[in-house]
Formats: sequence, C-alpha cells, structure tokens
Amino acid sequence: MVPPSRGRPGRRHGNQNRQSQVSPFPAPRPQGIAAFLNPVRKDPARNPGSGFCFAMTINWKKLNPAQRDAVKAVKGPVLVVAGAGTGKTRTIAFRTAHMLETGIAPESILGITFTNKAARSMRERVSGLVGRDTAARIPLSTIHSLCARILREDIAALGRDPQFSIFDTGDQISLIRTAMAEHGLDPRRNDPRPLQFRFSAVKNTGDADRAFDDPQTLAIYNRYNALLQKNNALDFDDLLAFAARLLRERPEVLAKYQDRFRFVMVDEYQDINNVQYELLFLLARAHRNIYAVGDEDQSIYGWRGASMDHIRNFEKAFPGARIVKLERNYRSTQQILDASNLLISRNTGRRDKKLVSALGPGFAVRVLAAASDRDEAAAVIDRIISEKHKARLRLSDFGVLFRTNAQSRIFEEALIARGIAYVLVGAAKFYERKEIKDLLAYMRFAANPQDAAALDRIINYPARGIGKKSVDAIVDFAMAHGQPAGFVLRDEAMLAQLPDRARAGVESFTRIMDEFRERSSRRPIADSVRWLIEKLDFKQALEKASDDVNAARRRLENMRELVSSLADYESVNRDASLAGFLENAALLTDERESDDDLKEDSVALMTLHSAKGLEFTVAFVVGCEEGFLPHDRSMDTDEEVQEERRLMYVGMTRAMKRLFISWCGARRKFGAMVRRKPSRFLKEIESLVEYDDPGEVKDEARSAYADIAKSQMERFRQLFQDK
Repeated sequence: MVPPSRGRPGRRHGNQNRQSQVSPFPAPRPQGIAAFLNPVRKDPARNPGSGFCFAMTINWKKLNPAQRDAVKAVKGPVLVVAGAGTGKTRTIAFRTAHMLETGIAPESILGITFTNKAARSMRERVSGLVGRDTAARIPLSTIHSLCARILREDIAALGRDPQFSIFDTGDQISLIRTAMAEHGLDPRRNDPRPLQFRFSAVKNTGDADRAFDDPQTLAIYNRYNALLQKNNALDFDDLLAFAARLLRERPEVLAKYQDRFRFVMVDEYQDINNVQYELLFLLARAHRNIYAVGDEDQSIYGWRGASMDHIRNFEKAFPGARIVKLERNYRSTQQILDASNLLISRNTGRRDKKLVSALGPGFAVRVLAAASDRDEAAAVIDRIISEKHKARLRLSDFGVLFRTNAQSRIFEEALIARGIAYVLVGAAKFYERKEIKDLLAYMRFAANPQDAAALDRIINYPARGIGKKSVDAIVDFAMAHGQPAGFVLRDEAMLAQLPDRARAGVESFTRIMDEFRERSSRRPIADSVRWLIEKLDFKQALEKASDDVNAARRRLENMRELVSSLADYESVNRDASLAGFLENAALLTDERESDDDLKEDSVALMTLHSAKGLEFTVAFVVGCEEGFLPHDRSMDTDEEVQEERRLMYVGMTRAMKRLFISWCGARRKFGAMVRRKPSRFLKEIESLVEYDDPGEVKDEARSAYADIAKSQMERFRQLFQDK
C-alpha cells in the first residue's frame, strides 16, 4: 500500500506570483503519466456526443479497499466521508480516470472545488493519470469560476450585460463608502468592513428585507447593489446568487447545463453554503449523478455562511445515496490520531469514524504549559531548536498554528531575537498590491468602459493634470446625461468645461486607452500590457511616489510579474482574452503571497483556518486557552463551541510526526497581565497527552546550540586545514 503523494511539509504548491488561472475549461500544464495508469491509445473523440473511447488499465492495488469502493461508485448520488489525510484527492482523481475508462465523455464530468489551489492540485493529479490532452477536456474549476463562466454565457437572460467586471473586496468597500456617505453615515468614523461582511452573508443566506433590522442599513445595501449595477459589476457573492437565480428562473438554461454536466463532483462539501447547495442541487437534479466528498469534522467556516446541514442531510436530499468512509490516514502517526479522534468524538450530529494510521504509533502528543505568553513563545522555540537538531529537520518542517492573527506577534518577536527565519502565512496577496490593482484597473476599464471604479483609479494615475474638480465635473456631466463616466470622455460639451491642462490629460488618456484596446484584441495580449507599462512610464511614477528606490524597483517587478502571469494564462488557454484573464485574476481569492517565502527554510506561522490543507512534520497548536480556543466570541451556543472543537481538530491533524499543544497562565492585554485558563479541549484529551518539563526542553535546546556551535567550529577548522 502506497500512501497518497504529498507535497513537502507546509508547502502551498505553485508559484503564486505567476498564478495559474483556474477556469472551468483550462488546459493544464504538462504532466508526466503516472505509473498507476497505463493508457493504451489516445482518445479519438472530440465531441462529447460522439461516444468517448479511452482504453486504460487502473492498478487497483494502489488503492485501499475503501478508496476502491469510492472510485468504483460512478452512477447515482454518492457521499465520500473523507477523514483528514485519507487520500481524498487521489481518490477523486482515480475516480475521474475510472469514469473515462467506462466511456464517459470528459466534457460531461464537472469537478468543483472551493479554492484555486485545490482546483490546480486536482487538475495536476488527473493530468498525471490520463494525460494532458484528455484532462484539458474535463471542466475542473472553483465554484466561483464556474458561475462566472455560466453568467458570461447566459446572464443576458436576466437582462444584464455579460461584459461585467468582478469587484474584489477593495472595490466593494469603495462602493459601500459611497453608499454610506449618501445615506448619512460617515465612512471616516464608521468602518465599512462590517457592512461588507453583513452584505456578503445576506447574499449567501437570504432575504435582505428581513436580514436588516434598521432601514438605514437596508438603504445602504440597496444603494450598494445599485452602484454595482451602474458599474456593470458583480461582487463575489453575486456570482453565486445570479447563477443560482439564472438556473432557478430559466428552465431552458438549466436544461442546457444539466445536459452539459451529467456527472457532478464536489470537494469540501461540508463547507458549502445555501446558495452553493442550490446551485449544485439544480445541476445534479436531472441525472442524480452527484459525488460529494467532505468531512463534518473539518467544517470550520460556519462564520461565513457554510452550513453542515447539507452534508448531514445528504441522504435526505438525494434518496438512495451511497455512503463511503475513508478512515485510513497516511499523514499522521497513531498517537496523534488517537488524541484527535478523542477530541472530535465529543461533537454531536456527526457520522462516527475513527482515523487509523498507516505510519505506526509514533510519539505521544505533548503539552507545553508556560507561566506567561513570553515563556510560551520561548518554550515553543526551544522545542523547535531541539527537534530540528535531534531529527535533522529543516525549519520549514515546523508550523506554529494559532486561533487569531494577533497571537503571531509574540512568536515573531521571539524568533527574530533568536535569529530564526520565519514566514507569516496570509500576508498581503499579490493581486491586492497597489501597483497590481492600478495595472489591473487599466485592463478592467479597457474591457468594460462602464467600470467607474476602475476609471476613478486610473484617470489621473500616473498624473496627467486631471485634478479632483475636473474629475467631479466629468462625473456630474455623466450623471446629468444618464451615462457612465467612461462614455463621455470624448464628448465635446464635457471637454469644453475642463481647464486646458485637464482637457489635454483626458484626451491623452482616451488615446492611450484606444490604442491599448486595439492592441489587446490581438495575441499575445501580454505584449499589449508590456506596451502599456512603457507608454505610461510606470517606472518614473513609482520612483516619484517612493523615496526608496529599491521599493519602487520591486513594485515595477511586480507589474512585470503580472505580465508573466498573463503570458502563462495565454499559453494554456486557446480562447484567451483580456476579459478572461481579468475574470480569473479576480477569482484568485484564496491565494496568499506566502508561497515564495515558504520555499525558503523558514518556520511557518499561521492561523488554524489558514492551515487547512497543509501539513507539517512538527506542528504546534499554541494559545490553547479559554478565550482563544474556543474563542470568546464563539462560546455562546453549543454549535459554536463544536465548530471551535473542529478547528482544534483541524490543527491537530496537520501534524505528521510530532504534535505539541501549548498554553500560558498569564498573557499581556492592553499593557496589563491577564490570568488565563487552559482550554476545555485540553481537558478532553488529557488522558492521551504528556506534559513537557520546561527545564528539560531548555536544556535540550542549549545542548543543541552547543552541538551546532561545535560542528561549525569543526567545519572552520577543516576549512583552514584544507587550505
């Protein structure tokens, strides 16, 4: 039995500066053919209706009995309850290959994930099994990407323009600020982010008229949506809501996609919300060929609308469903799993399962109890130094996991003081950097002249003499004539109202945009963006905006990296377009600018939510105290505490060989030391853990330092002897 293949501990796969865009119909990067499948001949079919033929032989011995059952379950509704580390990605990939083996057309198999990383991983696995050309024909995508594709094709049936922009969080906040100001709520004194969170929840769960308890918030919500429509834009939640409405209200459109996607596979089913459930239910209703993979014990996104009811009630939604459990774990040793199993067994309403390790018993879970937060950080770092030296590990084999971002500070300071490299996972995303958003705004406005948010960002950047008064005059003229601001930039009556310098700036801007649109209509599109960077002299603009020449250089390099990303997109998409690239860029919501750093030898610091999907040779779950885990804002109901317990479980099951859990008796808060109590979750597993002696750990760390120093001295001595 061979364990499922995995990346190196703590890695997020793929270069996230050159982000590969995941859409429902991309062609993947070249992959080698895995030893598990032996294609006999290439598929001759080009039309899904012509009868697909692809002969291959699956080596069933490479799968355990439960995985084989899951792979062979092709027809009808199937729920695969896949525990942590049980090889679910391998199982889905082999099932896809088996479906092709039975003659199912690749175009009829819809694979849905919820992150771009997961979609890329799935495509790579499938490509390795069936080859690049066949895998390219299988629509594997994120659910947001699928919805965007559906809406590009058919949103006109709802009276909307298919050339819509997709607004990211920053664009949404900007519109909410405008809506707040128009309805008497000062956005400078009232943070718009809570409203953005509430608006998102409403779009994912229900009726706005009943969701808001005050008329002012409802008015702001309605104005926000009106501004989106005015910009011919959708936010991320609109992609799902409009797609669901389209399938619900237009039977002919629903029938088209039901006929196109006769087999629906969904990963991370435990995390779907009500709108996503409706979409999947509608798509699968006609043929009932839905294959859901998930794990109730890893459902940790209730706070953003995910509902466990959908996985709990799968058999009710799809009568006659088959349930397959994957319980053989290939990631963690048994003592880690025993403690994890014991913890999660306290939750109710879950399907009973028990993870069994393929890796042997391993070491006991150990608890580090410290007097203060600084002592806790010191103890964790002492243990990192000790384990690294004893087991000859790399720093990148260690992950420090915490409940909230604020907890990272004390560990960052301690690591810096010891001279130990670290990376904080979840730092600024590549596509959220200012220079990238500026360049994307030019591209967005070229693709959608109604995008007022993009126009506002770029009309005077780099500076071209168009001041705020002139911008206001353009907007006022556009509103008076009932047109988007982008449509009046050539209007002579409008231009006549502007000062000479501003008029010249507007005319220069429109000439550049006209040429950019013309250039970007030809391939390669990347050349047109490269031309735009040079034409606008972004190099000079960035240098003027910063006293740090190196910082300006890095920002220009980021712009060039965006061009590389566009070139990558073109290389794997035969029907590449500027609008298509922008759509994919907007949908890269789960990518973090941590991948390049994680390639270095660094300790990884991250929240428990960020850790899902990762694994570490040695993992530390820190700050395991009442108020942190469970969090004090998630202790009001039993269901909230159960989700916090699941979050703890997710953190524990990231560990491969060693798991340490830490807490402290006092923590500094607002300058004063506050007493802390160990988490109730620690008490629930106390029969299966051992406690570290801080003195022994410190001695081990000192010994490790001494050995390292001795080894370095020996190297220096040998070096001089050789000379």
